[in-house]
Amino acid sequence: MSTAILVALISGIIAVASVVLSSYATIRTIRTQHEMELRRHKLDKSEAAEEITSRYRDPLLRSIIDLQGRIYSIVKLDFMQRHLGSGDADQTNGRPHHGPRPRPRTFSARPRTPPSPW
Repeated sequence: MSTAILVALISGIIAVASVVLSSYATIRTIRTQHEMELRRHKLDKSEAAEEITSRYRDPLLRSIIDLQGRIYSIVKLDFMQRHLGSGDADQTNGRPHHGPRPRPRTFSARPRTPPSPW
């Protein structure tokens, strides 16, 4: 073999090897970027879930504690018997029970205007 053919063959093998290595590096870079995007997406979803959980956790806990107190007073302290069992005014704090309490009057920010005669 002549030296010109040998040099051309070696340069061809080096060119093919460099194409294979650069393709491998490109594929690996794309895979790594895709994995990082997936991790970032999962992290964003978990942060959003944590934010929603923290937003509703405290009011829910307060309402649960309030409900527990109400159930305790109904079951253990005989709330129903003391307040609704008899119509005696002494047991209802001096006020006889005649249905629901009237709703308090609310004031709006907008003044009332008299109806138009037209």
